[in-house]
Order: sequence, then C-alpha cells, then structure tokens
Amino acid sequence: MNSIQYEELCRYFLAIKLNLDVSHIQSINIPNPKRLDLPQYNHQIDLYWKDGNDITSYVNIVNAKWRTNSKVDQPDILLLQQVKMKVAAHKAVMLTNTGFTEGAKAVAQDEGIALHIVKPTFDYSVLPTKDRIAIQEGIQRLNSQQRIWDHQPFLKSLDFSNSENPTYIKNALEIASDEEKFVVVVLLRRLEYEKYVKNLIETGNYGKQEDLPIYENEIQRTAKMIDDAIYKINNRA
Repeated sequence: MNSIQYEELCRYFLAIKLNLDVSHIQSINIPNPKRLDLPQYNHQIDLYWKDGNDITSYVNIVNAKWRTNSKVDQPDILLLQQVKMKVAAHKAVMLTNTGFTEGAKAVAQDEGIALHIVKPTFDYSVLPTKDRIAIQEGIQRLNSQQRIWDHQPFLKSLDFSNSENPTYIKNALEIASDEEKFVVVVLLRRLEYEKYVKNLIETGNYGKQEDLPIYENEIQRTAKMIDDAIYKINNRA
C-alpha cells in the first residue's frame, strides 16, 4: 500500500466512525500565518474536517502515516503538535498501520494527541495507485464485501465535551430547576450505559463489531444533548 491509498483508507475509516460523508473529510493545504519580511509556506494536511454545534466549531486534523516496518516516533508527534498549533486546530490525530514508540506515546499523552492503529485487512494490490477518486471507490466497494481494516485505539485526544467535565456539570446542577436536573441526570445515565455497551462490543463480549458505529453515534448524540442542556441552564441563569 502506498501513502495515497492509505490516506483514502483512513478517510473512509473516519467517515464511518464519525458518521460523516467522505467528501466532508478533506485533504488541504493551509497557509502559515504570514509574518512581515518572511517567506510564505503551506501546511499540507492529510485529512481535515470541522464539527461542532450552534455555539462552537472545532477544527480536526489527521496525519495518516503508512509505514512498512518502523513505528511512528517522537519527532513525528512533535511535528504534528507544531502543525496543530500553527493551523489553530482543536484536535489532532495520528493514524498508522504499525505502532508507536514509547517516546511518541509520551508526547501524545502530554499534548492530547490521539493515536490509533488502522491496518488494512484486504488485498490492496487491486486498488489503483494514484487516482484518489478511483481508490476511494475501490475501498468502498471492497467494504461492502468484507472487513477491510483492523482498528486499535492507543490514546484518545482530549474530549472537549462538557459531558466529560464533572465540575462543570456539578456547577450547572446547583442552579438548575428540578425538571432540568432530571433531564441532565437521565442523559448522563444514558451516556454511561451507551459507553458500557460500546466497551462490551470493542472487547468482543457483546453484539457484533458492525454495531460499533451505531453506539459511537449514539454516544456523540447524547453528549451533545447534555452539552445543550447545560448550556441552557447556564444561559438562563
């Protein structure tokens, strides 16, 4: 597999995991903020998308790094962190097919960068080598026939959702009405249950791997409902 093919595999992987259209995840060049008397240059971003809600918008960047044997190392993560800062991204993710050195893991944990292994499990010699549209079509066609990747999360990036912030929730509940408290508590219990089921599926103790995107989408939807409910409480107050 070459780097173009791997980027397209990762694009489709993210689209499935995030319930997005493939076209929503772009490959772009972002100009570096121009400084007086210095030459202009661009940051090449393998995969880029925006998400958010009515209040906020988040920029996400991904480095899809295909390796033959070697693992992603500390300098690779340091460079990704620098690019994240330069383009003002909120989240950065490193995807690779091999693994990560201890130095890479240490930097990622310190900087809040997500690390995931995504390995192709199909004969990628049947894919075109350069035409991205044709490669993507081939990947999607193969996905309808067989399992096309193995996924192993190593480290998830910092969660910007208020549904993961106990202090923020506690402060909101202190000023909430009884009805508002009931809604938030029910949603929190629902989120806990959805995460529990997702963990069972990931560990092979319940359901099928094909069910995983359903629960991941439900978790995102419930977390957003919690965020919205807490925002309304604070805004009303």
